[in-house]
Amino acid sequence: MLIKFKVTTNAKNNSISTLKNDLYKLKINAVAVDGKANKEIINYLSKSLHISKSSVSIIHGHYSNNKTIDIEVQEHKWLSFISNQK
Repeated sequence: MLIKFKVTTNAKNNSISTLKNDLYKLKINAVAVDGKANKEIINYLSKSLHISKSSVSIIHGHYSNNKTIDIEVQEHKWLSFISNQK
């Protein structure tokens, strides 16, 4: 499923929250240098959803804080994960 994110880098902790129905705010504890933030996004999402790193890929926004990410996960699992976030 394709999911849109507004990413904030260099955050204190990794976290995710809902901005709108189809847009999520993602805070990442990594700097946006040499792809470190993108790698951390993939690590964070894959660990949080208990899926492989290869199941998470950035489709648009490699060099932007607005990203579209393809996550190979069932919708109910995604919605369950999001509903448990603060």
